[in-house]
Amino acid sequence: MRRLVSLATVGVLLSCGGDDDSSATVATPLESGSGVAVTVDDPPLTTSTEPAEPQATAPRATVAVPDTTASVPSLPTAPFLAADLFEPQVGIAVPNGENGSWDDVYTDPGAVVVDSAGVIHMLHNGFNSFPGEVGVAYSRSTDGGVTFERLTDQPVFDSALAGTEHIVLASSVLIDDDGSWSLFYFTWEAGVWPVAPSRIWRATAPGPQGPWTPDEAPALEPGAAGSWDDLAVRSPSVVHDEAGFHMWFTGVSVGNVGAIGYATSADGTTWEKRAEPVLGAGRSGEWDAGNVHQPRVTSGPDGYVMTYSGAPQLDNPNSFTQQHGLAVSADGIDWVRSAEPLLTASQFRRRNLWFSAIVWTGEAYLVFPEVGSNGSTDVFVARHQGPLSIGG
Repeated sequence: MRRLVSLATVGVLLSCGGDDDSSATVATPLESGSGVAVTVDDPPLTTSTEPAEPQATAPRATVAVPDTTASVPSLPTAPFLAADLFEPQVGIAVPNGENGSWDDVYTDPGAVVVDSAGVIHMLHNGFNSFPGEVGVAYSRSTDGGVTFERLTDQPVFDSALAGTEHIVLASSVLIDDDGSWSLFYFTWEAGVWPVAPSRIWRATAPGPQGPWTPDEAPALEPGAAGSWDDLAVRSPSVVHDEAGFHMWFTGVSVGNVGAIGYATSADGTTWEKRAEPVLGAGRSGEWDAGNVHQPRVTSGPDGYVMTYSGAPQLDNPNSFTQQHGLAVSADGIDWVRSAEPLLTASQFRRRNLWFSAIVWTGEAYLVFPEVGSNGSTDVFVARHQGPLSIGG
């Protein structure tokens, strides 16, 4: 059943039942792990028993990218202030599922893309516990992210449709030149949290509702023993521009240290990984000291713009906390990061931040954070109109 949720009219969210501090200690979902099986106390979605709507044909994507042959103007040369760049909108953008549905506890923004008509498409992950079965639902916005309409009740992609016994999570999506869609997702290959072996895959489809066909082999594998990403590669974010395909991803070592890596491809299927991370943890005492992970990258008038998560540690499910930052780059390799978190959960009157997504619509940057408290999460939106203009 279709649902229309207005950010302008949805009421104020659930109270936190605790501190409105985004770095509060909680047991929650995704990214990190100790070999302890847990039921996460934090992400949901919306379903019904009605069949999925007919497949919509989406226009080709408008990929707003920097000119890689020229310098990108107005980029900062030192850590910059980010706390006031984005204005949170009132209300939930994409809620978790209805009571009793397959996604009625947690939802994260998964993979988001803007097409040439300005329609925002979101393939969002939904689940009731983690590690546990994850499905991917489809919603879209035709008003620039103010409201989202859910078009599917049942998952358009999940482990069964991917042909794997492992959990799968949508992470990035492109609309290709021929109108087909490419979904980049990652596997979660153990029943533990917050760290498990992972690989990055690609699936293709004629449209967002599928049917999705996974490639025969992973797009990216963990590195060799002793390398910085020898345990897991996950959370890919892919941009396609005139220079080819670019992928930023989380790499985790067997020592449970997370960093952000970079790979390139001429065709979107065969990838060459850079030997070392392009973004590591901040220095001791900084907000993102310890580990960085979950990169989300878009391109626009400020070059490449990334949201990412900073976490003190990735290996304790009982005290896992994180915050979101912002970084900018002219070439996708050398990044300048924010000196402070970009958003806090308390701005949404909630307790925890989890995953996020970011897009440039041609007019504004939109960040979609997964925010939770009281044992569930939903997707919200924060907006920056026009270029960031943060150059020093």
